[in-house]
Amino acid sequence: TKGRGRNDRAWFSNSSENLYISLVLRLSSIQSVINVNFAAPLAVAMTVESAGGVDTARVKWPNDVWVGNRKLAGVLLNTVAMPGISGGTFGVNLGIGVNINQDMSKVKGLGNNEATSIYMENGKRVINREAFLADMCKNLEALILLERGKLMTIYKKYDLLLGNEIIVMPNKKEDVASYYKAKAVEYSQEGYLIVEPLTGGDRKTLSSEEVSIRPEQKKKE
Repeated sequence: TKGRGRNDRAWFSNSSENLYISLVLRLSSIQSVINVNFAAPLAVAMTVESAGGVDTARVKWPNDVWVGNRKLAGVLLNTVAMPGISGGTFGVNLGIGVNINQDMSKVKGLGNNEATSIYMENGKRVINREAFLADMCKNLEALILLERGKLMTIYKKYDLLLGNEIIVMPNKKEDVASYYKAKAVEYSQEGYLIVEPLTGGDRKTLSSEEVSIRPEQKKKE
């Protein structure tokens, strides 16, 4: 199975071990779209914990789910305005990929510290992918419908960044000279990450910049 991730990155997976889905949503406001940005990776993390037996899943803004220092899942969201379409004014193509039953350590070209799966984290117990999908969709629907404040209260319990030192990569990853260290301090009402550069100066608002963090495992409150 071949697919496309954030910034058009390619990925490869065995066809019968993990979960890859695309959902098309019609939403009536940009606020609902922002909710999806937070709700989608959160729904994955919650389902990993309940269905997968892994209690350390965390959300890394803007679209990843990690366990420990390794990526377990990713979310890709594309939004287009749909004027005149009944049932919503915004169309959202939501792609979700979750490493479920694949041993990622055997993937050629992938470093040992880059990716993990539920199978690798729960003692190599195979998970029913259909049941996982059903639970994830239920969680996603419930989270999207929450008022923003309630959604963010839950999100921050799973959040990996806030309060931690991160590396911001404002340009391409190869442009190392543009990197800077900052502290992640808050999320804006628009869904952006607000950071304080460690060198001082005004806070910066990140909309889609890459950020890197390799922290000690953050416990939920």
